[in-house]
Amino acid sequence: MRRRLLYHHLIGGLGVYLVSGIFMSLSLVPLSFKRRLASLYVAKAAADLDCGLNSTAMQAARQAVSLWPDVPRGYYIISNAMFPGETYYDLLRRFHDWLRPKNYVEIGVNIGGSIALARPPTVVVGIDPRPRLLCAPHTICKLFPLTSDKYFTARDVRRDIEAETVDLAFIDGLHLFEQALRDFINIESVSSSTTVVLIHDCFAIDALTAERERKTEELWTGDVWKVIPCLRDFRPDLNVLTIPTPPTGLGVVSRLDSRSTVLTDRFDEIVSRYLSLEFEPDEGRRRKDALMIANDWQEIVIRLSDGSGWRRSSQC
Repeated sequence: MRRRLLYHHLIGGLGVYLVSGIFMSLSLVPLSFKRRLASLYVAKAAADLDCGLNSTAMQAARQAVSLWPDVPRGYYIISNAMFPGETYYDLLRRFHDWLRPKNYVEIGVNIGGSIALARPPTVVVGIDPRPRLLCAPHTICKLFPLTSDKYFTARDVRRDIEAETVDLAFIDGLHLFEQALRDFINIESVSSSTTVVLIHDCFAIDALTAERERKTEELWTGDVWKVIPCLRDFRPDLNVLTIPTPPTGLGVVSRLDSRSTVLTDRFDEIVSRYLSLEFEPDEGRRRKDALMIANDWQEIVIRLSDGSGWRRSSQC
């Protein structure tokens, strides 16, 4: 611990020295120097985070990404400082253990880290135009190399999940608001009152990572964050919340209604309205807009179980 404190103290002092005096205007500084300085700020931020100094870690990491948005670990240190607690993988595992779904639909499989969390006897349907599984599934897994739009047009999801309704779904596909909304609509059309839909990337770290066009390779949410205020405004009958889990929040939607046509009937109006919605720079307001609750499993269970009729164990 003493060595760690000394290390971050020295790094902090070096950073202050470098940005003082001679380098008053970073616009005149070579890109190579900015990248080096950003890496030093990340080193300081990592040391601060290890010591539990979340506020100063976040400040240093934000300075790093302002110098070089793609600085390795920069945005991930920010997210871990903002959202201490279990990661979204941890929470996905908890949802599987708690709900024990008969079936699970995942949109946006990528390398398979999340789809591998499903356990027998769950029947899994994975949808991704370019899946690159590095993790082998642990249960029955039907993988469809299609976009989600093409999948729901060409396939009968009931046949694929071997049931009439979806138990659990995870939306983590194309990082655009209207696509995430279409994915939700398609899942809700085959839902029951106990279906749970999880939506990744519902809390953007900053304006750059919230852009519809990807501007940084390190982290990108797109404008999926608009889905939560949209559902709050147009579907007050739903139970909607966001869990502040790193790296970019996890939206949770329950009490679905397969008979509802509100989102489909008003889709064009909704998209027109929310595409123009600007990123809110105030983090407190963003948390309020996202209907954020604590990253605490017991509280999550209480919020979801209230009035649902579920009888699942909350000790998982």
